Amino acid sequence: MEGRFEDVVRTTARSWRREFPEHDASPILLFMRLGYLSRRLQHFHDAVLRPYGRTLTEYQVLATLRMNGAQSPTRLNGLLMVTRAGVTNTVDRLEDAGLVRRRADGSDGRSIRIELTARGARHAETLLLAERDAQDELLSGVGRDERRALGRAVATLIEAFDAPEAASDREPAMRRSR
Repeated sequence: MEGRFEDVVRTTARSWRREFPEHDASPILLFMRLGYLSRRLQHFHDAVLRPYGRTLTEYQVLATLRMNGAQSPTRLNGLLMVTRAGVTNTVDRLEDAGLVRRRADGSDGRSIRIELTARGARHAETLLLAERDAQDELLSGVGRDERRALGRAVATLIEAFDAPEAASDREPAMRRSR
């Protein structure tokens, strides 16, 4: 990793060693990098999807429906891990654009399912391939083994966040100890 951001990380590491030499700075540095990466990922998706007039959430809904078929709103919420209102608003926009439609569930007339229209299926395929090609290009210098190792490392971090003791309704350890 080169560039101005890594200069900031190195400066932070030096400052940390000077101010708190008895404490490991690696968590701080990792979270700095992850925060920067999160912002870069959002910009990446925006750049790929902007020419198609789509947001990341719209892409995720279309991709999920394309890859998994029609879904109930509840199931779509669960697959995307976003709020019910977020999915509803996104589906409303996609429905207005003629890319999805709501249909009564054949097995339960009170329930609805969200499905792609023919135009929506074509659009979803275009977006899926555009994202995949852009990702492949970005990762062209990263070997297959490195990609797998990165995937495992990210999965481990996600598991740490999802662990019961890291639940969002609990206070961070620092505040608990005071």
